[in-house]
Amino acid sequence: MNMKWFFRIVLLLAILLLGALGWQWLAADPGQVQVQIRGYLIETTVVVATAFGLLAFATLWLLLWLLRAPLRWLAGRRRRRARHAFAQAELRLREGLWGKAEKLFLRAADDPDFRIPALLEAAQAAHSRGDAAQAQAHLARLDAEPEGRRLVQLERAREALASDRPEEAGALLAGIEQLPPSGLLLRVQALCASHRAGEALVLLPELHRSHLLDGLAWAKLELAVALQALDGAGDRGALEQVWNALPKGLRRTGPVIEAYVERVLSLGGGGDAAALIEEHLRQDWSETLVRRYGQLEQPEPAQRLRHAEKWLVGHADSIGLHLALGQISLQQGALSQAEEFLGHALALGSDAGAWELLAEVYSRQQQHERARVALGNALRVRRGLAAMALPGVAARADHLGLFAVAEERSEHGVPRLPGGH
Repeated sequence: MNMKWFFRIVLLLAILLLGALGWQWLAADPGQVQVQIRGYLIETTVVVATAFGLLAFATLWLLLWLLRAPLRWLAGRRRRRARHAFAQAELRLREGLWGKAEKLFLRAADDPDFRIPALLEAAQAAHSRGDAAQAQAHLARLDAEPEGRRLVQLERAREALASDRPEEAGALLAGIEQLPPSGLLLRVQALCASHRAGEALVLLPELHRSHLLDGLAWAKLELAVALQALDGAGDRGALEQVWNALPKGLRRTGPVIEAYVERVLSLGGGGDAAALIEEHLRQDWSETLVRRYGQLEQPEPAQRLRHAEKWLVGHADSIGLHLALGQISLQQGALSQAEEFLGHALALGSDAGAWELLAEVYSRQQQHERARVALGNALRVRRGLAAMALPGVAARADHLGLFAVAEERSEHGVPRLPGGH
């Protein structure tokens, strides 16, 4: 602001200097102007002729201004009425008086400055009161204007998306050359609703740069798109492509890692997912991920078993960890060890997954009655019912460890209940 005033003062001084120099130049020789018309001869100096010319121009300008004053007054009155009508219509819209708001918006649309927003709001009011045909009629009045046509397409895309017609919304948005931020958001939402979140993922950086959404809203949208894109990957190649397209920060969050691992399991595999889970669990423990760790397919499960056994030091009361250890042991064929770990899991809490794995252990051990009861317990637990006791479990509990909770001791070496203080 100070620089602007500085330049203005310099310009004013320059004009005054030029005026002073010009006056001195004219004072030395004021010149002579002669005008002859119909036998009359008018003689004067250049200075006087210039002054009369400026005065005539000012008089003409004032006359035109006075002649246009009524028109300006009428235009100002119309604009004031349109502004008042638009403000009142917004209030009626917030109150839910759709019909009254629509009439006021149409009144405001008579002014060119309010035409586009007023007709858009009138269409919204008509749509809110359930008159879709009238809403389309209001929008059709804007098709003749380029700016209005673009906004109409956005509005129609928004209505199509709200009416569960994402494909139609996507087609309307595709016809707009340069989408504004709200159009980008609509396109992302339309792609996700059409189960094409992988394509929406590409649009997220541009949408983020527009700062249309605040931090929380953006985080929710980004997470939702990422989860849907991971879930929609059709093969391992597509899954890795989606995973690599995600921002690094998002790839460190628990829900995204869980979705990626779930998709890896459904597609078959586990090498990369195992390392990812190991890295995440070192920083943030997750019962869901440690369960999935036991389900992964890997040529050498012994390595996963060693990793999981180290986690027992800090998470001996984790059902998911004991379940994973039991499943990895089962993959190795160590049936007694798997039975031991699953017994600890069930001692910590009745879990349907642990009962299912235990049924598989007993089936491989040819203990068919136990396998039958364990499988039945898995179904009972899923239904919210209490599990039935295994045949002969009391006689073998000493060496099985089944239902035996890992002992916890205080800092003084005194045994205490799990979770006690």
